[in-house]
Amino acid sequence: MDGNIESQKNSADKTSPEYWDAFWETNQIPDEIVINKKHINSYLYTEFDAFFRKHIETGQERKLIELGCGNSVWLPYFFKNFNLIIYGLDYSDLGCQRSRFILKKYNTPGKIFEGDLFLPSDELKGKFDYVVSFGVIEHFRDTVEVLKAHAQYLNDTGKIFVSVPNMCGFPGWYQKVMNRAVFDTHMPIDNNYLKNALQKAGFKNIDIQYVLPIAVSAQIDGAHKTSFVSLKKFLTLNLSRLTKILWAFEIYTSLKLPRTRTLSPALIAYAEKE
Repeated sequence: MDGNIESQKNSADKTSPEYWDAFWETNQIPDEIVINKKHINSYLYTEFDAFFRKHIETGQERKLIELGCGNSVWLPYFFKNFNLIIYGLDYSDLGCQRSRFILKKYNTPGKIFEGDLFLPSDELKGKFDYVVSFGVIEHFRDTVEVLKAHAQYLNDTGKIFVSVPNMCGFPGWYQKVMNRAVFDTHMPIDNNYLKNALQKAGFKNIDIQYVLPIAVSAQIDGAHKTSFVSLKKFLTLNLSRLTKILWAFEIYTSLKLPRTRTLSPALIAYAEKE
């Protein structure tokens, strides 16, 4: 049996390369990340940006790899904002094609590799100052093992950033209502669970926070079909517009609402390799 296939089975992946190929076929190339603290559409990225600036050292050329980089615009962001040498890895062929296109479109030098994150090549193993992933670890049943896999890419003083959607509380409930099959591809992860998993995977100096006070979003179509797609998209779009009123309140008053397990749409964690 092919080594990559065997390793994916052993890792208990709740998705597959075929799943993501089908998913990316229904998604457009995303716009470049531009940080604008006074713009509603940049507000989510602004929160992530503030978190990264707490922990990423500037002024030196360091290496970063994004695991699960398919169709991601984070690599151009890290290159342009932190002068990092960037790499990406994904096991979806279409995802890798999209990532290479994004690097070219946004004038970003970098290398994209197709492969299994549990089997790093000699070119990638132990070579990076930073490892990042966005919406990856929650698709594996064993969170500790997938975090240990992330650690394989880090050098001795490496740092990790992982972000996951908040499938606990309201965000998870809403995704379950809109498309249960998509919800079932996720492990619900909250801040306490993620902190314990990082500790068990051998990380220290952990910093975790929820992102945004509230947001309404759901993956409705794509690899998993559901009924009443147009109605669900209409409802989600208009609820999303309502939540942005709260974002505008924060932007123009500088008052911060609580970020909680109940309502926040995502969480992000930073940790250092033992």
